[in-house]
Amino acid sequence: MAPYPLKWRFVMLKFWGGGQRGIVLPIVLSFIAIFGLQIAGLFQYSAHTVRQIRTQEDYLKTFHTAEAVTERAVAQIKFHIQQFGTVPTPAELAVMANVQINTGSDYSYEDVSGNSTLAIANSGGLTTKVLTDGDYAGLNGTVQTVNITVVGRDTQANHPAAVSLTQAIEIQLIPIFQFGVFYQEDLEILPGPSMTFAGPVHSNASMYLGTNATLNFNSDLTAAGNIYHGRKDDPSAVMAGGVFIKDGGGTDQNMKNGDGTWLDSLHADWLLESQERWDGNVSSSFHGVSSLNLPLPTGSEPHALIERRDAGDSTQVQSQKIDYKAHLRIIDGAVTNQAGSSVELRYCSGGSVYTGSCPGGETIVNPITSTTFYNFREAKTITSTDIDVALLKSSPNFQSIASAANGVIVYVSDRRNQGSAVNQDAVRLKNGSSLPTQGLTVAAENPIYLKGDFNTVSKQPAGVVGDSFNVLSNAWNDAKSAMSLSNRTASNTTVNTTVIAGNTTTTPGNYNGGFENLPRFLEGWSGKTLTYSGSTIVLFNSQMATGGWIYGGNYYTAPNRAWSYDTALDDANYQIPGFPSVYNVAKTSFEHT
Repeated sequence: MAPYPLKWRFVMLKFWGGGQRGIVLPIVLSFIAIFGLQIAGLFQYSAHTVRQIRTQEDYLKTFHTAEAVTERAVAQIKFHIQQFGTVPTPAELAVMANVQINTGSDYSYEDVSGNSTLAIANSGGLTTKVLTDGDYAGLNGTVQTVNITVVGRDTQANHPAAVSLTQAIEIQLIPIFQFGVFYQEDLEILPGPSMTFAGPVHSNASMYLGTNATLNFNSDLTAAGNIYHGRKDDPSAVMAGGVFIKDGGGTDQNMKNGDGTWLDSLHADWLLESQERWDGNVSSSFHGVSSLNLPLPTGSEPHALIERRDAGDSTQVQSQKIDYKAHLRIIDGAVTNQAGSSVELRYCSGGSVYTGSCPGGETIVNPITSTTFYNFREAKTITSTDIDVALLKSSPNFQSIASAANGVIVYVSDRRNQGSAVNQDAVRLKNGSSLPTQGLTVAAENPIYLKGDFNTVSKQPAGVVGDSFNVLSNAWNDAKSAMSLSNRTASNTTVNTTVIAGNTTTTPGNYNGGFENLPRFLEGWSGKTLTYSGSTIVLFNSQMATGGWIYGGNYYTAPNRAWSYDTALDDANYQIPGFPSVYNVAKTSFEHT
């Protein structure tokens, strides 16, 4: 039997055309040709795409080789500053550029002749300006720009063969007093009453923030560690009060979330949520914040600032110790100038320099005296070198020093009671409502006390640097210092000064008093106000005034705190005599071809 019925064979012959008149076969062949062209095009497109991908991959590998070399150079610069405490010189930068970096065999930063293409060079000299780059934009600083250039090369001769990259960084030297609060170690702010503080707040470690009232910050918060809500000494303690920080539009935003939890470094979405809530005004190590360090070499601690000079001090340590900067030195009671020559600050009541006697009817005036009073916190009798600022200003020899200086620096170191279990050396400034024109900084290896209003008349740049910072009110009476607290009632007092001081360390169950109690008190301040304006810096632990923080009893009660950052410190021309700066490295530009 035939495979197809007769009628179907007839139809097929008609369809195929019986040969010359057939039309289907050419159509099919055309389709095959078209499909072949399309497939060939697809193969060509695929090959082109693969070449593009490989080219892009080669470019990225070459680019990242160059980028890694520049990042290594940035790290070398940071390490140099950390190790030596100085800005690298052009010669030192050249040495860094010649350090061999292993980039593997396929990619290099050397040219075809094997010469390094890495160049690291200063761009211009030191410049003082308002910072525009980095985490501390808006502050004043002295900067040095460094340009880092390199050419990354694909040694396999793929295309592109080379990528040129330039990165600029800015070594920033920032006066430390431009921070409202600056802590070298953990910063704790846990006030009982409501408290508001303006001015940038920074910690080289972590921050602990909380209150049962309200705590407000009007400027940026940065921490090289973490930012926590709650207490360091007792993390389980409930602190329900609001902690408000202003966002980019100036609106207070609470750390507390709507569900009652807190947005801090323990929160799963801290990295992004903190940026969204405060518009970048709150940053921690999660956001890349790093430590801001004093220009001291490796092995030297910030406490060196207040230490007495030593024959073994390096040049860089000498540049930071305030003892080497002082116009007047009071060492164990003896007054000298920087060269070590005696300075006679005494004068006769008629105004002439004291030369061993005074004209008839005139008395000797001595701005430097010694006295004693009791400190319950230290449980010791304080033997104080008292500096009467009002009398000092009238000393003819001091006036000569002040007229030649751009702000006077006085350094005190007293070790006459060193090691005593019952006595402690200290320095006290009194009658200091009016300071010398162009300012005054008093630094001491010992605890420092301010008695009464300070720098309140024709305010001048002022600094106090010491082992601890103690405030005695206008009502303080030495004769009542060992009596019960009811006999030591404070009165309203105003202090305008920048402070660098030590503190004790918080341990579990043992609070150090926090920033709110950094000024140490010996009086009953309840209902009284301490008005304070300045900048508060803690760089080290106290080595002399080591008594722990205790509230109430015969120790003290807290004042109303009317505290603020002194906005005069934002003026680049308003300098605190002898105060240090801290280093930061910020990236300013990044270009490649």
